Amino acid sequence: MYGPWRSDRLIYRAIEDNDDDPLLIDITSDVDAIVNASTRLPLPPGKKRATAQREWLQTQLVGAVICLPDPEWTGDTGAKDLAKATPVGIIHLNAVSPDQAHHRYTEIGLRILKPHRGKGYGSEAIKWGLHFAFRYASLHRVDIAAFSWNTGAVRLYERLGFTLEGRKREAAFRDGKFWDLVELGMLEHEWESLYGKQANGRIEEDAPSPNGSISTPLPHFERDVD
Repeated sequence: MYGPWRSDRLIYRAIEDNDDDPLLIDITSDVDAIVNASTRLPLPPGKKRATAQREWLQTQLVGAVICLPDPEWTGDTGAKDLAKATPVGIIHLNAVSPDQAHHRYTEIGLRILKPHRGKGYGSEAIKWGLHFAFRYASLHRVDIAAFSWNTGAVRLYERLGFTLEGRKREAAFRDGKFWDLVELGMLEHEWESLYGKQANGRIEEDAPSPNGSISTPLPHFERDVD
């Protein structure tokens, strides 16, 4: 069952000041996810970058911690239930400037912590993000992207219903060569056809990428953080 704060197996909570810095340090310390999700140099992690990421996430349309509920969870999403939940990653829907809001679009970005990959949490979180965008935020399109070396992520996004829309050729340098940025999108009526009438649905497993991670590029965050 998908709702504003939950999906089949996961719950979603706000990113809290200071309390979530250890989580964000773990995320920014994952070098495989960093090179998958950023065109910036993989600089050493630290509290300053984690704080900057938290502050950026809190300015987005949605910035949430993806959590596994306590084994004795009863289905509530109150403060006590969220406090007992185990973080497994982060997800965001990008905000757009007020003079662009009439286009009704966003871009999804997410990162799943390494111990929790390969369990379908990434694809479930993306489905939740789509549900939130189209059902609650009244958006018209959702974008997602991956670098061309991350073939597993591209296959996953296509399997979830995203349409390949274009490539920014040789947009990122890695391991001695240039790679494309693969851009995909989903429209409101496409989501409605695929998911809109489903009360429950089987969540597909994450497709493996070359390094076993599921991460989407975070170009806006990486430009904004020093």
